[in-house]
Amino acid sequence: MNNRSESDSIQKISSISVLREAWHLIPGMKLPIFLRMFLSGFLLAISGLIIHLLAQHTIVTSVMQAVVRVLFGLIISYIFFQMTMLGDRRALSMPFDEKSLREDVASVKKNIFYLVIIYFLIVHTIDEMVAYFILSHETRVAARLVIDIIQFYCTMPITIFSLPLVVIKHAEIGAALAEGFRKMGLYWKEITICFLCVLLLPYMYTFSILTKLITSPSVSIILNVVVVILMIWLMPMSFNMAGIFFRDAYRK
Repeated sequence: MNNRSESDSIQKISSISVLREAWHLIPGMKLPIFLRMFLSGFLLAISGLIIHLLAQHTIVTSVMQAVVRVLFGLIISYIFFQMTMLGDRRALSMPFDEKSLREDVASVKKNIFYLVIIYFLIVHTIDEMVAYFILSHETRVAARLVIDIIQFYCTMPITIFSLPLVVIKHAEIGAALAEGFRKMGLYWKEITICFLCVLLLPYMYTFSILTKLITSPSVSIILNVVVVILMIWLMPMSFNMAGIFFRDAYRK
């Protein structure tokens, strides 16, 4: 990041190697990742409840609901960033305890805050697109898939490259974003293959695609239970992959 020759160097990254190493790095990651996932889910439920309660009072305007959405959305985005930073530290063989994480954030808290806002705005804008297309078009599944692909390629450069560039290399926001999207352009095939392998089943479970594809209720239930169990390993693995891609992209 400090000079053009380093930035322009292209390192070869093997998808198989990334998947293999990410799997081996899972031990120690499951608990911190799932505690944060549980916290995110809890906050999401609380925000939904608050919005529902606000809707019952005509005095409270839709502006208040928007404030709640934005506030909780920023917090959840920051928690997601924390999980990504854990994966970065794990891949770089750095301590990934809570104290180290707090120290990382404290050293660049202003830039982290700006990055969280940018990430949230991108995700929120695309979510609004999802709501419009899902409610307004007959081809709901196709619309959902296309918009999720757009979201993937808009947010992955930030989480895989821009965030650790800000936190670990102390890059400025503008430079980190530009470099993140540039690196995504170089490694989009490898990143797509790895995350498709790891997150396809959780994605299908999240949006009930498995239930729609399988007509047998008993088979569908069993398969959904299996996917939930697999997510105990797959989710930490996905954050490890992000860290490995960042590390290997800047390997000298």
